[in-house]
Amino acid sequence: MRRRESIGLAIALLFAMAVGMRAAPVSAQQVDCGVERGLTAIAGNPPVKLLFHNRSTEPRRLYWIDYQGQRKFYGIVAPGKDREQQSSVGNHWVVTDASDKCLAIFAASQTANTFDIALSAANPGASVARIDDSKPAAPTPAAIRPPGHRVALVIGDSAYRFANPLPNPANDSADFAQALRDIGFTVIEGHDLDWRGMVAKTREFSAQLDKAELALVFYAGHGVQVDGRNYLIPVDARLERAGDLDLDAVDLQTVMRPMEAERRVNLVFLDACRDNPFTRSLARSLGSTRSAAVAKGLAEVSSAAGTMISFSTQPDNVAQDGQGRNSPFTAALLKYVKTPNLEVEQMMKQVRVEVMAATQEKQVPWGHSSLIGDVYLNPRAN
Repeated sequence: MRRRESIGLAIALLFAMAVGMRAAPVSAQQVDCGVERGLTAIAGNPPVKLLFHNRSTEPRRLYWIDYQGQRKFYGIVAPGKDREQQSSVGNHWVVTDASDKCLAIFAASQTANTFDIALSAANPGASVARIDDSKPAAPTPAAIRPPGHRVALVIGDSAYRFANPLPNPANDSADFAQALRDIGFTVIEGHDLDWRGMVAKTREFSAQLDKAELALVFYAGHGVQVDGRNYLIPVDARLERAGDLDLDAVDLQTVMRPMEAERRVNLVFLDACRDNPFTRSLARSLGSTRSAAVAKGLAEVSSAAGTMISFSTQPDNVAQDGQGRNSPFTAALLKYVKTPNLEVEQMMKQVRVEVMAATQEKQVPWGHSSLIGDVYLNPRAN
């Protein structure tokens, strides 16, 4: 790195105040650009707040090195401007010029609240990093700490009694349940459940939520939307008329309501957008005036803060069941769910790419997220 010809990014000192006593100086780590390829992000470390000051005359680009060792662009620090950035100890940030040439890499090597990192071309050795105790770092969401109690409800319905059976949901749910157990989840699992069985498993799941930091639901099988509400269909459902909905199906909100009763991270994966005869029979029973209330696939869902809902395909569309052991959606989830330190929203982007490729872009996994922090299903131990 050309230290005097670039912005001369350096860190000289870190100092802290605590209850009237001055802490011993600590340092932030500056890494040579040549080792960038060997760096990856680390999950579960204490949070810090980085404050970048660009005192050069050129714009500087800011990148975070992610869990796969790739740069993730976060923004531009204009000349004379500041940028505040949330991070955590040990994670690396690359500062580049306008052509994306690395000028310096920074990482906090010890817990601190706020780093002021001066970006100056005029005086390369005078940059300062300091702790500002007046600006406490934002609290770390429970799910990005080393995992606490995490509980999952996993259901797969294949053997429908009054409709053609589905070959994959039982496989999908069994395989996904085992993957979750492998990464430390407590799993309540059910296959080919009738209405009473689904209600019983939902009640068992609800009873486990009191101490859970993360709650997850995975459902594979038939689902239907009526009047904008989504229903999960047990194997004994007939759904010959509209009045059967409350008697034969399970409203998705019934499952989600206990999850969102307290503040926690909630994840819902629905591989339930398959084409099914229940949609057609319900539409016929409602008649021409209300048949439009029954639509293909599932409807979009609103959720409380801290919840992510992922559908196997876009709203009002139909997902494929798949030709192999698993559906395209579940196969992609299984490929990535155990990846260490892969943030869940980043995971879903990779799942989306996999499913689109497997279905010739006929199926596009969709979702809604109100997560308020990074969530890792398999955080690597530090």
